[in-house]
Amino acid sequence: MAGEGLISVYSHLYGIQAWIFRFGNVVGARMGHGVIYDFIRKLKANPRELEILGDGKQEKNYFLVEDCFEGMLFACRHAKEKPCDVFNLGTETTVTVEEIAHIVVEEMGLGGVRFSFTGGSVAGPGTSPRSSTT
Repeated sequence: MAGEGLISVYSHLYGIQAWIFRFGNVVGARMGHGVIYDFIRKLKANPRELEILGDGKQEKNYFLVEDCFEGMLFACRHAKEKPCDVFNLGTETTVTVEEIAHIVVEEMGLGGVRFSFTGGSVAGPGTSPRSSTT
């Protein structure tokens, strides 16, 4: 929020146009972090059990990097002539972390994977039980 405030003030003071983008969880072929990457890494190490941080009921908003890029281009092309504008990019739907785990297991062609949960409504410090752009 502080960064957004700084950008807004700077654009107003110096007469430049600025766009601020808030993203849902962007996924793509070159992911190097996040819950999907973490699940794949864990299942490669142990295809019989998957540890899920939290209770698995955390909700995430996912969309493809290609859609993110298109959304940014669309916003820039159609933005009103304001000094600063904010855009939330993502989807209107969410999926639970446990549903993500089932999808990853299925896509990896694994069967009989036991899920273990660490408990709690959040996966760790700085995480939220619900991530949405709506």
